[in-house]
Amino acid sequence: MIKFIFDSEGFSAEKETRIGDFITQKGLGKSVLACKVNGRIVPSDYILKDKDTVFPLTIKSDEGYLIYKESLILLLLHSAEQITGADTVFVRQSVNKSTYFEINTASDKTHIAEAIKAKMNETIRTGEQFHSIKLKRTVLAELFRQNGEADKAELIEKLPAEVITACKTAKRYHLTYQPIAYCMEALSVFDIVPFDDGFLLKYPTNYTVDSIPEIKTGIKVHNAIEDYRDWISTVGVGDIFALNETIQNGNISELVNMAEGLHEKRISRIADKIKENPKIKVILIAGPSSSGKTSFANRLCLHLKINHINPVVISLDDYYVDDERMPRDENGEMDFECVEAIDYELFNEHLSLLAKGESVELPKYDFKIRKRVKGETLTLGENQIIIAEGIHALNELLTSRVERENKYKIYLSCLTSLCLDEYNAFSPTDNRLLRRIVRDASHRNTPAEGTFKLWQSVRRGEQKYIFPFESEADEVFNSSLVYELSVLKKPAIKLLSEIGEDSPYLSRAKRLIKLLSYFEEFDPHPIPPTSIIREFIGGSTIVH
Repeated sequence: MIKFIFDSEGFSAEKETRIGDFITQKGLGKSVLACKVNGRIVPSDYILKDKDTVFPLTIKSDEGYLIYKESLILLLLHSAEQITGADTVFVRQSVNKSTYFEINTASDKTHIAEAIKAKMNETIRTGEQFHSIKLKRTVLAELFRQNGEADKAELIEKLPAEVITACKTAKRYHLTYQPIAYCMEALSVFDIVPFDDGFLLKYPTNYTVDSIPEIKTGIKVHNAIEDYRDWISTVGVGDIFALNETIQNGNISELVNMAEGLHEKRISRIADKIKENPKIKVILIAGPSSSGKTSFANRLCLHLKINHINPVVISLDDYYVDDERMPRDENGEMDFECVEAIDYELFNEHLSLLAKGESVELPKYDFKIRKRVKGETLTLGENQIIIAEGIHALNELLTSRVERENKYKIYLSCLTSLCLDEYNAFSPTDNRLLRRIVRDASHRNTPAEGTFKLWQSVRRGEQKYIFPFESEADEVFNSSLVYELSVLKKPAIKLLSEIGEDSPYLSRAKRLIKLLSYFEEFDPHPIPPTSIIREFIGGSTIVH
């Protein structure tokens, strides 16, 4: 018997049936992107066996969303290669729940966008499918060589992974680490619009499902990513092949020093801007989980002190409402992510009084009794300034009583700019998740499975309470470090490998292991104790 779990509907499947054919026969091709069989995502040619448990993935799930996004990018490449040529498309990074890409030959961008979109829809209508292949490194390199890509073949031969996954589109092979949708008709909701020097490939999310979310400006975040991408290209590590070569050649210490120096320079510039504006009384720092907010705030404090400014740090966590007022989520659990979990009226009042030079008695949240208790009394002295860090810090609801000219808002995120190659930008969300898995294990004694379990709730909170306010920021700071996935590789793979065969997170763990397998690892001893990555791997002297 084959157990098929799909919403509330029941389906029966005959053994020895290809799972891709089964999805098509049941009319599920428009919604089902791929399937997990016994906890693992399987290709469309998987043959169903007796006692298999099948769980279809739609865009509603985190894994389904990633498959939708990656498959749509491959469909974009397939179509663009036929219209503009194979060597002109460069896929970059995520912007506003969309993927930014550039085309070297694009003069009339509106015309090119419409032409590619039409070709993509035509491919969807014809029912054409893409298939991933897993091959030994040397075999895949030979395929690239036969396809006229000798330079790429040589680079592939140097990758540390023994087995590499790729997909063939119209004119070339593409490396990947993400499963591909069984049927292109499941990718029918998308759009392409001109943006900056290139285009945005827009698509739904697992929160909007059948509709494309509204685009905010996003230009500051986009520029921060582009600036870092330009920098890593300038220093010669624009993709994973160059990074691996730097490690193999023993030059990683110099790269670490340059990357850390760039962070230091940009934090110093922020401190200088604050010093130059005496009207600023409150610095507000927000960003998604595992962006390095604590390390950044502490390093900013050091630079402000160098500038003769004495910062006072106020934690938004101390303004949590008492247990009986704490909102609950759909499972009845306390929802610390929502803005109503914060007594924002009290926080607003305190900031307003402090900015005016008055005294306030700060609260202190006691997590043991889940209530606020009395804290210290604070009055801002000469050359003192408030720093408040938390996920809601950019939300004007928390600081509406403070004049805008008295506030300086900083959005912080790990805006990963490193690419696998010219078609594959690594996901910032994957980067943050790997940071958190390593940190939770070493600092909170939480196994990787526990981090996965919480991650969906964390992501839901980010979508509702952080990302909509990123355009409010006066400054965007990119906390990513070009070398960090190489240093996260060893501890992360160890933790991910501990996830059991019966875990619902097995396929996600396997996917991250595949991603990390492409990286050369190195010992973290060259990384200084003030580095943001030390907040996650340990050894920090500024986070305790």
